[in-house]
Amino acid sequence: MTARLNERLGRNTTYAERESILLDFEGAVEAYLEPLWRKAAGTVLSSTGDFANEQLYFSVFRSLNDLAVKAGDIDAGLIVAWFAVVLVYGYAAYTNHRNTIYSHSRLVVVSVIVVGLATLSSIGLSAWADLPATSLTNSIVPFIAMGIGIDDAFVVLATFTDAFDVNMAPDRIAAKTMAVAGPMILYTTVTNIVVYGVASTLPVLIIQLFCWQMLINIALNFLVLFLVIIPLLRWEAKRMMAGRPETCIGTPDENGPTELWFTTLLVTFYRDYLLTTPGYVISGVLFSALFGMLAWQAFTLTTTGLDLSVISPDGSFQKEFFLQDERYIGSSDGYFVLQSDRFESREIQLLVVNAIAALQVSPWVIPIANSEVPFQTMYELQGLSFPVEPSRFYSELAVFLRDFGTTSLDRLRCKNVVTDELVDCLDMIKTTTDLPYNPNVRIHGIRMPFPLTGLNSTKKIIDSVEDVEQVVNRAIQDYDASNDASFRCYVR
Repeated sequence: MTARLNERLGRNTTYAERESILLDFEGAVEAYLEPLWRKAAGTVLSSTGDFANEQLYFSVFRSLNDLAVKAGDIDAGLIVAWFAVVLVYGYAAYTNHRNTIYSHSRLVVVSVIVVGLATLSSIGLSAWADLPATSLTNSIVPFIAMGIGIDDAFVVLATFTDAFDVNMAPDRIAAKTMAVAGPMILYTTVTNIVVYGVASTLPVLIIQLFCWQMLINIALNFLVLFLVIIPLLRWEAKRMMAGRPETCIGTPDENGPTELWFTTLLVTFYRDYLLTTPGYVISGVLFSALFGMLAWQAFTLTTTGLDLSVISPDGSFQKEFFLQDERYIGSSDGYFVLQSDRFESREIQLLVVNAIAALQVSPWVIPIANSEVPFQTMYELQGLSFPVEPSRFYSELAVFLRDFGTTSLDRLRCKNVVTDELVDCLDMIKTTTDLPYNPNVRIHGIRMPFPLTGLNSTKKIIDSVEDVEQVVNRAIQDYDASNDASFRCYVR
């Protein structure tokens, strides 16, 4: 395709130029079809048009790519807003206006900022390690990483408030805090490392990248807690022991309540309401109901995968198209892909035909016309029996391509056996020798599309994939690939 475009334009085009051509073309398609989708006034689908009762749904090739890119955008505003909410919450929760000596709002603010900087640093380390950014890492990792780090920081601060003793040296207080909170944070960190480490072995690249970046975040958060936040507790303890108020708002009363307001609230609520017989009964009923709802959802409502309509923006033509397709049509294209350096052999010729014929048996596949099967029709139209003799495979194929004026071979992939580079398959008929074809151009692979139907749920999509894979595997299981090192065959 690139070679033909360059030939038509009379120059070599860059990737950016080819992408721009594609986007301009599809932009023109969208501009023409969108008014019809919206039933705009003056169109044949408007309320006064000839087809007022009809509805047009459409999608273009780049819709999927656009949605994937948008899903991977970093919502900086949302991250900043969430960060600000956590700051406000931490400040409010650890401020003691009744006794500002025992207030820790500044320490909370510093801790949250340090964790935020650690998260940014981990993103930088991921980039330095050449871990590609994906939709999952861009939109989820910052929130989970900061959540884990801030949660651990709050555990340290809560432990510090319990460990503080005016009769102990500041160094001892910080050491006691580390002795109590350290093992708890270590256990949760090891648990997180094991979980994400095991998950990183899944054979899905986007999941692997997500897990690796989370492992970097977890390790960096752990170091920040012990190297930055816990040492800050020594300075906080010195301030408290000196009787200096943290802020000028509130009462620096040494005899005032030392408990934070939310601690008092929770202790009172827990003691007076939950630790009673009615509290036990209500808690048990609520827990049973919640567990039952979650179990019911897990076994009946949970699906595997993500529908395209879920990530499509509301009100967009993509969402409307995918909704209709997922609910009512449920069709899609699968691809039978085969790679080999022995396409001229009888075995590969028959394997292609037999594998595609086997696909017709699957209840998920719409029957494919024989005229669409590669090679077979080409040779039969020339009065040749199939499979063709290996010595005549490329010469007869070149004659067919030349005589029938073929201009596109989008289902074939060819390479130059001398340079080992991929080339346009039509280069096969460009020769300066006595042969009717270029002997250096060989077929390296084929990609045969086949239509799938009945895919109106994620489960059915998975079932269809498993079924067509089994069908194709049975069709190729007898092929001896020991003399065909490049042989690959799969469906997608």
